[in-house]
Amino acid sequence: MRNMLVKGYQINTLVLEDIIKNLKEQDTLSKTGNSNTIGWILGHILAGRGSVLNLLKIKYEKLDNEEQYKRGSEKKDDIKIDPVKAMAVFKERGKQIEEAVMQADESVLDEEISYKLPGGGSRVKDAIHFSAWHETFHIGQIDLILAALGKGGIK
Repeated sequence: MRNMLVKGYQINTLVLEDIIKNLKEQDTLSKTGNSNTIGWILGHILAGRGSVLNLLKIKYEKLDNEEQYKRGSEKKDDIKIDPVKAMAVFKERGKQIEEAVMQADESVLDEEISYKLPGGGSRVKDAIHFSAWHETFHIGQIDLILAALGKGGIK
């Protein structure tokens, strides 16, 4: 079960790295239609990994203005993010999540959280699993934006 919880984060790291490997900071202002920019989406999935670390009670270094990437925050189209630095943080937080999950006592993973997730789960392990799916969704969103703008996309 622990391996399944971390596998999504490992795969997401490999896929995101491939998708953004040629991205420049200016490209992170890209979006389609009324979507969020790639920069905001990158910040959002980094903040998501931070939320998982919080659930696991793991200390981590927050990004400047990390709160602006939370769900429901004011939409901003001028957020640039350095893809190389973002990827480094993404990998580091992924490593921290993996280590914490693999070493956590089962009671920590089964601990109830204060909210219900889509699908009805309400334990730490449910939130970890949902968060991996959530970032997979947003990585796909980045890929679709890049493909729509002729700047790449998974082939």
